[in-house]
Amino acid sequence: MPERRRRKFRLYFAIASLWSKVILRLMGICVDIRYEGDRAVMDLSPCVIVANHLALIDSLLLEAALRSFPRVWIVKFGLTKIPILSFIVRRMHVPVVSNNQVKMAAAFRKSIRLAKRNNSHLVLFPEGRRSLDGNLEKFTAGFAKAAIILKRPVVPINIEGSDEVMKLGSPLFTSGKRIKLAVGSPMEALPGEDHNEFCERVHKWFSSK
Repeated sequence: MPERRRRKFRLYFAIASLWSKVILRLMGICVDIRYEGDRAVMDLSPCVIVANHLALIDSLLLEAALRSFPRVWIVKFGLTKIPILSFIVRRMHVPVVSNNQVKMAAAFRKSIRLAKRNNSHLVLFPEGRRSLDGNLEKFTAGFAKAAIILKRPVVPINIEGSDEVMKLGSPLFTSGKRIKLAVGSPMEALPGEDHNEFCERVHKWFSSK
């Protein structure tokens, strides 16, 4: 399928969301999603989706919540080394080499270009890595800059409890756990607010959870 059609193909994203729900169910994980605003916002218009990062399964949690709206993820380059995931990541998302500033900047520009051209969500973890101790870490302000460039709202999603399912550094998981997702109301940059200030305001939202 041509790239332009592939990246807008809602059936693919609906299947990815459904498959993520199936995997979570098979793992014995219950997910509670609470919406602070209109839950239809993410289904109707493209946004910049950001979430805190606690465990490997966080991507599954977000995929399950985002349903069929087209999206492009900014993901770690390491995922391209996993056989099945490599094919999907390279064709549908933007891998980032985190220790190379030039390549990071190029990936950032590419993700914005794809999100704009395909009218899709831009999804990322602004901490840039999983939290080492479960506490919220500092955000990189790239997502806020992207939101301002794209003139789109940021939708924050707070994940709670995924680190109890999968411990850092372990491939094992604990079933029977409940994970909570809090989907915040869309946030937009205020008049005169630069991307660093906007980033800090979004970070404060997460800190309040």
